[in-house]
Amino acid sequence: MFRSLFTAKGRVAKDDAVYYAAGSSSFTVPANVFYISAVCVGGGGGGTGSDYSSPRGSGGGGDLVYATLPVTPGETLTVVVGDGGDGKAYRSGDAGDHGGSSGIKRGSTFILRAKGGQGGGNTSAQDSNIIDSDATNSGQNSGGAGGTQYLQDGLGGGGAAGYSGSGGKGGDPAIAATNGSGGGGGGGARSTYIGINGGMGGGVHLYGEGSSGAAGINQPSDWAGGAGSSDASGISPSSSARGGGGGSARNVNDGRSGNNGIGGGVRIVWPGQTSFFPSTDVGA
Repeated sequence: MFRSLFTAKGRVAKDDAVYYAAGSSSFTVPANVFYISAVCVGGGGGGTGSDYSSPRGSGGGGDLVYATLPVTPGETLTVVVGDGGDGKAYRSGDAGDHGGSSGIKRGSTFILRAKGGQGGGNTSAQDSNIIDSDATNSGQNSGGAGGTQYLQDGLGGGGAAGYSGSGGKGGDPAIAATNGSGGGGGGGARSTYIGINGGMGGGVHLYGEGSSGAAGINQPSDWAGGAGSSDASGISPSSSARGGGGGSARNVNDGRSGNNGIGGGVRIVWPGQTSFFPSTDVGA
């Protein structure tokens, strides 16, 4: 969404650009804009399929990173949105894929990056979060972990990170799903129902810090964790960036695949001198 760039007096007016589609896009800095503010959310990790053997576990929620960045009018930046990690097939023995990182690049160098959530059962290295040394008004928080303990139950995915706190943990037999904090998404609940995956972790909206997402509960309509900061966005959860992970399946005999993680997102607002995250004039 792009609004008018200038007021009647010729000053730069508040505007934004929002990216949800996985992949790379170009952003050209508008005329007379010398600072932008941005928030990036990584994609959620994928869950493992049903199997008594290792690896097993649900995906974690994506991290959230925000900052105000100096820019040059007319320069072109690359915006990268991380996809959700793939969930794995029944009895494949494969760990879930990590969620993709989301960020902003100048040339080939990231000046802001939020890593994706950890794939269920995945111990391979992930990207790191990046905040450029020239950034101001910056912060970063971690997505919640997916459920790991396994007693034939479906495991809940971790919630996406918040603006000033972490995402909620996904539920499993050892611990119930937890609420998100600092505007983060709630963890998905474990499922004790036959043939049903655990709940997806809740995501986080890109329109500034709001209420944290509630944890899912072990009921058919409430497994998924609640979206974080949804009351600050004015848009429906289905349109938001959500970094929740996938729930793994209930038991070895039900043939269920793990859920994919949900993709991340990036939002850029300007002018960055007056609009910056987590909550200074960054609403819709």
